Amino acid sequence: MNITFPSYFDSGKFGTLEVNNERFVDYAHKLDYIKHVQLTIQKTFLVYVFEGIIEFIGPDGKARHVHANEGAVVPKGEYIMSEELSSDGNKFKALLFFLSEDIINEFKLENNIIACTQVSSSRICFIHENPMLKNYVDSVVLLSERKKSKSTNSDAERMKLKVKELLYYLYDLYPNQIQIILNGLHNSEQLQIQQIVESNYLNNFNLDELAFLCGMSLSSFKRKFEKIYETTPAKWIKNRKLEKASQLLIKSDLSISEIAYDVGFSSHSHFIQSFKDKFNVAPSEYKNTI
Repeated sequence: MNITFPSYFDSGKFGTLEVNNERFVDYAHKLDYIKHVQLTIQKTFLVYVFEGIIEFIGPDGKARHVHANEGAVVPKGEYIMSEELSSDGNKFKALLFFLSEDIINEFKLENNIIACTQVSSSRICFIHENPMLKNYVDSVVLLSERKKSKSTNSDAERMKLKVKELLYYLYDLYPNQIQIILNGLHNSEQLQIQQIVESNYLNNFNLDELAFLCGMSLSSFKRKFEKIYETTPAKWIKNRKLEKASQLLIKSDLSISEIAYDVGFSSHSHFIQSFKDKFNVAPSEYKNTI
């Protein structure tokens, strides 16, 4: 399943308000099967969760969970997304703020934000539960309701100011992360592929999902991967998992079954045989050979 934000909300299923190319979406559902959705984000947005949990896994391979009364700034790109309903209300509800390029560029000019050379380990800026953010979201909800009932130029201007208020607030709290997000930093294609596969080989994504995170078709991903690593993705991933298993055998007290599971082998016997094929010794005997 592939979803493209924000065009996913063009269907009219959700409460959507557009002001000066900024889009606010009241996003709520009771679906319990939203798991590992391939999500393409075309506009940087902020999500604030009222009920439930949303998970994003980006190219860096880290799962980031946004719980009720928390938020996150999510830059453009490809993600694997899952959503969980709230345990009490059996519902997922969030408010999404999609930011236009115009207001981002205006904000960057006002604050002299120039192209940066920093590389962030996290593409997503996570925002913990915060009374100020909650008050901000509540104020936007009130303005949104007012504009739905009575549209005026002054209300449109207020909404634009509210977007800038959000950017200033976030920039004050997380200057480095927000600067990197607003500048849309990109790495070279080869480095991008290397970073994504190194970060995600333990996540048990299939090749189609890895190709998606790289922003490529499956055939392009395979071709470019083999040019970089001189082997197929399947062989490389299996080899990296076995190397990780060998490290765990030496440095941890985990059982062989636990290690097999941790590195992504669903079959205990398949793990043992694969390990013996690579290291010429059974996992149980590996420690004694080092």
